[in-house]
Amino acid sequence: MTRREVNLAGSLTEGVGADNSAILQNALNGGNCRILLPPGRFLVSRTLKVHSGTRIEATERTVVRRADNTARQAEDWLLTNADLERGNHDIDIQGGVWDANNGANPRGADCHDLASYGGTALNFIRVSGLRLRHFTVANADSFYIRLCRVEDFDLHAIRLFSTLPKINQDGVHLNGHCRRGVISDLRATAPMTPGDDMVALNADDGWDRHLNYRMEPGPIEDIAITDLQAESAYTFIRLLSQTQPIRRIRIAGMHGGVRCDLLNVGRWRFPPGRGEISDVSISDIDIHKMPAAVTDPAVNPLPLCLFELNVDRLTVDNFRRDVLDDGIGDTFRMDWTAPHRIVFTADDTSRDFSSSPDGCHCRLAGGGFRRLEIRRA
Repeated sequence: MTRREVNLAGSLTEGVGADNSAILQNALNGGNCRILLPPGRFLVSRTLKVHSGTRIEATERTVVRRADNTARQAEDWLLTNADLERGNHDIDIQGGVWDANNGANPRGADCHDLASYGGTALNFIRVSGLRLRHFTVANADSFYIRLCRVEDFDLHAIRLFSTLPKINQDGVHLNGHCRRGVISDLRATAPMTPGDDMVALNADDGWDRHLNYRMEPGPIEDIAITDLQAESAYTFIRLLSQTQPIRRIRIAGMHGGVRCDLLNVGRWRFPPGRGEISDVSISDIDIHKMPAAVTDPAVNPLPLCLFELNVDRLTVDNFRRDVLDDGIGDTFRMDWTAPHRIVFTADDTSRDFSSSPDGCHCRLAGGGFRRLEIRRA
């Protein structure tokens, strides 16, 4: 079947009172299309739904922005796939700025009101063959890009920008049943961005708050993450598991500053002693702590890397920590209820590594190192 082409140059209207939702959605309906978006700033008042076989191409000067006070309900995303129940395939979006306008579209005040707006900008559920490349996601109120039950995906050269940082503001948030994915060249281009994790792999998130609307627990497997950069992210990587597995994860290249963690493997609200995380390799890190906020020069004393969940066959290689942050907060802290075996190879600038006899409590107080390997005992 021949893919139809729709060039929207001359069809979209700029200006405060313009609403381009109908024109854009009419072009997207039916799928199997190539949509060309011209330069300009175009407002939309409702969620754009992308069908299977769709390729959207925007220029670097194309801005699609959610209009003020138009995101109120649970499914008021800026952009999503069309069929959340049966799924979609082969969605390709390239170029542009996709702006959720969180200053005028905040998430619902009551996080347990599951019908209210949760703040996600780009939402994809049950998609096979998702490609998001060379664009900026701006001003999400919670997650910039959120995936659940997405397989064979490629996210490349995504930029995160915010004029209003907030908590729970993840860059790329993977939920259950995400498999065979690549996330590469992900960069925050504004201070204090993102307001939470650059990349979160949350295998045990449930649908209990509006920002987790339609999320499901499930395995997260075979994910490659490369080249993350931020000036002052809250956290770079989050791995969250209670009973669902996170496995075969490759992470290489994390550079910049963090206000809290480089790597958070904490148990969050879950009881101690759980977690199914295995076969994870992390390498080539150059990181330092940043102040909590522009107006607060204090540096968070929490560890750069926190482990409270059970992990097996996790390695960290070539970890460099900038001495300019004065080593505030441990580089690594492990606090398990089950024994783990630790193999540690120092470099010339490392400080002492200490471990309890049962392998349950360990800490590395600052500095860098050549290799750290963790296995279940």
